[in-house]
Amino acid sequence: MSILARERPESERAALEQLQHRLADLIADLPRDRDVGGRRDGALGDGRHGAALDALRDALRAERAVQLRYQGGGQAEATDRVIHPHSLT
Repeated sequence: MSILARERPESERAALEQLQHRLADLIADLPRDRDVGGRRDGALGDGRHGAALDALRDALRAERAVQLRYQGGGQAEATDRVIHPHSLT
């Protein structure tokens, strides 16, 4: 949606931005049902990280940053990061 907004004329950007915020609100309000065979929450579907997913949804809904620890596949140690979630897929 952000790419589309950048490619459209300035006169259309406000409407696209409003649509993007409405979509984010709808996505953040999706049911928190983790027992859908892993389909709803993807890789987090086993429930081990449910609290983290709830915190990300809350941050997305409130449009606020989240501090987390991240360890990449090839990294020996985790690092602290601050992210600004825009969507959950």
